[in-house]
Amino acid sequence: MLKELYYYGFIILEKSVNVLPNFFLEYFKKLLSNLFFYVSKKRRNIVYRNLEIMLGRKDKKIAKKTFYNFFDNIFEMIKSYKLTKQQLKYKIQFKNIEKVKSVLEKGPVIFVTAHYNNWEILALAIGAFVTPLDVTVRKIDSDKLDKKIKAHRERFGVRIYDRKYGLKYLIKSLKSGRSIGLLLDQYPGDKKGIITKFFNHPIRHLDIAALLSKKFDIPIVMNFIDKKDEKYIIEFVDIFYTKDTQSSVDRQAKVTQEYIKSHGIEKWYLFHRRFRPWERYE
Repeated sequence: MLKELYYYGFIILEKSVNVLPNFFLEYFKKLLSNLFFYVSKKRRNIVYRNLEIMLGRKDKKIAKKTFYNFFDNIFEMIKSYKLTKQQLKYKIQFKNIEKVKSVLEKGPVIFVTAHYNNWEILALAIGAFVTPLDVTVRKIDSDKLDKKIKAHRERFGVRIYDRKYGLKYLIKSLKSGRSIGLLLDQYPGDKKGIITKFFNHPIRHLDIAALLSKKFDIPIVMNFIDKKDEKYIIEFVDIFYTKDTQSSVDRQAKVTQEYIKSHGIEKWYLFHRRFRPWERYE
């Protein structure tokens, strides 16, 4: 029953976003974000604790912006489902794309990014205008909703695999010449990945990109998406090969950290308990 509610709740939200005028949607986003901020004590505390670790202080203004950005991303994601390839192209601006195309001439790459701004649109844009892309995602609990969103995600050259079984498919993708995309900024588990530093705090970081890069001699491309006015700016920040797994993971964490610091912490997915198990939020 709950899974059905998820599905029909999303359908109602999708129809509302596509029908309501922009000025009302803006009001609706602010209403939902403020409501979620004050009602969801658990999420609010997680955001505050993350900010304490990253900034050394709680910051209500940044915390509230985080909640607003969360709903803004959802609304923009839903709107993107209606975009044609040409309409998407109008909304996208690439930085340093020439460097990426240069390495793509030699073979596939491993795109590594974070849950920053609208990462859903990031994958669509790369698949549409840079290179075919295979990614893994967590399967949505509702089968109906998972099938619907998967169909939207798999436009413009993107293929989606269930994260639970995704590694073997990603290896096949690389061997067949297709690039892959990985989101590696969340807590992987107490015994997964390797330890590195993030905002001067010890964290566990998945080493899958480093291991695949080293094994197949394929470059890692660090890339992020930000929004300026009505344009999405996709920036390819760093390109490197992996010689040493620890050094590669350290570099991924540092590049991610510096991008978040320079473009706005409030646009990162601060609802996640990134600094586990060294910090508890309950």
